[in-house]
Amino acid sequence: MSNVITRFAPSPTGFLHIGGARTALFNWLYAKHHGGKFLLRIEDTDQKRSTKEAIDVIIKGLKWLGIDHDGEIVYQSERRERHIEVANHLVKKGKAYYCYCSIDEIAEEKVRTREGGKIYKHKCTTNIDKSIKPVVRFKVEEHSIEFQERSIIVDDKIYGQVKISNAQLDDMIILRSNNTPTYIFAVVVDDHDDGVTHVIRGSDHLTNTFKQLLIYRALDFNVPHFAHVPLIHGENGNKLSKRHCATSVCDYEKMGILPEAMRNYLLRLGWSHDNDEIISDEQALELFNLDSIGRSPAQLDFKKLEHLNNYYIKNTSNEDILSILTTKLNITDKKRNYLLQGLTELKKRANNLIELLDIVKFYTENLPLSLSEEAHKIIIANLSTIDLLTSFFSYINNEDWHKNSLYTQIKKFATLHDMKMSDIYHSLRAPITGVMDAPGIIDIMKNMFTVFGIELEFYIEVIEVDLFLNDIENKIGLFGFSCEKESSQHQYEVKSCCYANSSDLIKHFEYVKEILADTVHKLGGGVSFKAKPYLDRAGSALNVHVNLVDLDNNNLFYAYDSNHLLYSIGGLCAMMKRHMPYFAPSDDSYLRFRYPDLNTPTTVSWGMNNRTAAIRIPNFAGNFKKCRLEHRVPGADCTLQEVLMAITEGITFGIKNKIIPPEKVYGIASDFQYGMERLI
Repeated sequence: MSNVITRFAPSPTGFLHIGGARTALFNWLYAKHHGGKFLLRIEDTDQKRSTKEAIDVIIKGLKWLGIDHDGEIVYQSERRERHIEVANHLVKKGKAYYCYCSIDEIAEEKVRTREGGKIYKHKCTTNIDKSIKPVVRFKVEEHSIEFQERSIIVDDKIYGQVKISNAQLDDMIILRSNNTPTYIFAVVVDDHDDGVTHVIRGSDHLTNTFKQLLIYRALDFNVPHFAHVPLIHGENGNKLSKRHCATSVCDYEKMGILPEAMRNYLLRLGWSHDNDEIISDEQALELFNLDSIGRSPAQLDFKKLEHLNNYYIKNTSNEDILSILTTKLNITDKKRNYLLQGLTELKKRANNLIELLDIVKFYTENLPLSLSEEAHKIIIANLSTIDLLTSFFSYINNEDWHKNSLYTQIKKFATLHDMKMSDIYHSLRAPITGVMDAPGIIDIMKNMFTVFGIELEFYIEVIEVDLFLNDIENKIGLFGFSCEKESSQHQYEVKSCCYANSSDLIKHFEYVKEILADTVHKLGGGVSFKAKPYLDRAGSALNVHVNLVDLDNNNLFYAYDSNHLLYSIGGLCAMMKRHMPYFAPSDDSYLRFRYPDLNTPTTVSWGMNNRTAAIRIPNFAGNFKKCRLEHRVPGADCTLQEVLMAITEGITFGIKNKIIPPEKVYGIASDFQYGMERLI
């Protein structure tokens, strides 16, 4: 049945209500099921009530629902000349006539007819009054076969054969006195001209169908198949009114309903396939038929719609959901990535996108949120537990900060302290989120973790500058490393990308060293790995830079309001004594410098004899921005793995525990340009 043509023909006198949306969906599905066409016609013959705004709302609603039409949109008002032509044709054939009766005369005739207990059937009995512009009326009984049989029958695809007495039909107006067609007439002409084969519409149009059958036959037009769909009733069982009680399709969009869920819900309002509630678009196109539409009115059930919506939210990809949410959120790329990771769990808790927008704040806003009274009480009552948890979690390694590990650690903590898991979750949720009605705390915690990106920087001396750079670029680029020429004649700076895992960095670093050495030797040169002298001290070292970055590789030390820099320094100061063997194994003392500020190049350092670690912050003049933690490793006294672990542990400890460094500490400086202060 590839020649099937259906249409949706709304009147733009209001919004696209839910009944109209279902009608459009049924027409679209039926046409596509049979490989046919679905047309959109705007029936705007009522020029007084039709508005451009209403047309736009209808088109927008259909677009949101994903119901696409074939061909251009047809506007009924643009076919006025065609309607007049057909009306005049009926007059010439004697199947229609001009009526000059005034409105008052018609009103009086109706009153007399009703008083006599009869149905009013207009007959123009007045003489022609040229001062009155006539209407064109359609003659009923003179050419109606059914009139002789006293009834007219509609063979409906849903209700079966439906008939009414011919005595109920009057000579209806088909052309108004201003030459505009009436709906009941124009739709017949348009459906014929558009080749419509199936008219699927609400059962409230059934009375019009009897009259339209007579017009079809009077014009010798092929009669399409009719299917009148039962109306939709409200949750209280009352009939929905298009202009008063119905809800606009656009309102459902504002409620956070997904179009996929709305299509599924509309489909099940009157149509069924076994007891299936979830019907995908593919299944609907394959299964839809008119035989499975019931004859009883469908009833709205908003809870069922939300249930369906929750299903589609959960089964829509995180990327697609996020693309919808980000149109309503103003978030950074970093928080976008955090949210992307957390959406799988968040989607389970939301019946609509409005609810989802409310709970994503735990990923898009700074935590904790404004402290609720309930959360405040929980914190006060569990201060000792919270202190224990803070200390406990500060020692979890970067690589172990994920959902399964966090759950295991919490369970371990519960066993160790003989506590219920639920009590621990409360003690975590209150201080971290600030509210008690929040998503799973482990899901929030696993996405709160800051990635510590680690860079290595070292220097080599080779020959044949351009030849070396061209040859080495692709080789080390595979590992995220780059090589640049320094100012001195044969010195190069080699940098890694940021790594979240120090073990991977060290492994790749060793690969890159081998590649560099091999390449230089093949070019007939020599290579030595060393560093520029540190301040005024002699010697060379391997520079280790640790940048604190987020998931987008953005340096968090630039985010001054987050205090990441301050807490990192505090953590390093607190951990220096513990890790001194990694930096200065032959000395029990350590060096610390004054409280940092953004204009001090070196803010914290410890060690001796070129065994130092420092956070370096240059002046932020011009466009130059570089902020990093730096360690210079002398080589034999310590391993790179130990150094990286010590540095990242210090930063982690400081940020998680919000460690504030002392304003003035014991220290020594060799150059006053660094703004350091000598203290005894």
